[in-house]
Amino acid sequence: MRTARAAEKRVSMITELIKAGIISVAVSFILVVLYAVALKEELLATTTMTLFTTVIKVICAVLAGILTVRRCKRRLWLYGAAGGGLYTLLAFGVFSAVAGSLCVSLALLSDIGMGALAGLLSVMIMQMLK
Repeated sequence: MRTARAAEKRVSMITELIKAGIISVAVSFILVVLYAVALKEELLATTTMTLFTTVIKVICAVLAGILTVRRCKRRLWLYGAAGGGLYTLLAFGVFSAVAGSLCVSLALLSDIGMGALAGLLSVMIMQMLK
């Protein structure tokens, strides 16, 4: 029989995934706003848009993967990949809502794969450095 303390200590990875996804989407939103300000002030050329949006996606997917596994003990690579993929889905939903249009294409599938790979690799590198 489990005690009440053991049940409290058990980490719910679903809540960790959701928290990491929301935090990463917020960071992503802040980075996009900063990039938009840099474009408006003409500090950066508009030709850098695809590069910077990809870099922002990867940075935030890495953040989501790392935040997901902070309290995890097993299957870190799996939860890191899930965190990166979930971030990509949440960011797609939020930015589609802000834009007022929903355009699902194969690019979304590649973005999910990129996010999952970034989350997975970041967690693997983090474990190697420990």
